[in-house]
Amino acid sequence: MQPNCCNKAAKAGIIKAGLIKQITVRIVDIQCDYTLFGKVEYLLKNGNYVIQKVDYSNLVNIFVQVLVDEVPQFSDWLTEKTNAEVLIDELELEIVAVDYLPD
Repeated sequence: MQPNCCNKAAKAGIIKAGLIKQITVRIVDIQCDYTLFGKVEYLLKNGNYVIQKVDYSNLVNIFVQVLVDEVPQFSDWLTEKTNAEVLIDELELEIVAVDYLPD
């Protein structure tokens, strides 16, 4: 086994190199009224969800990346936090790159 200092150096090198990993996410379309948009945006940002894009028309459509395994919990959470005032539609799967941080 290598000394702890070598493990730390290796981890620092990996972080500096900017390694990434790919994960599968479900794109979720959240449809809400303009009056609710600020609250939904706040909840998503504080929940560390990635907002892919926002479309504005008669309603606001917020497209969010959600880990595939977390979609049911995400839908329940957002429905509860907004008193069921949002429509949630599951769209396509996508593979996205994220920073890889070793343990």
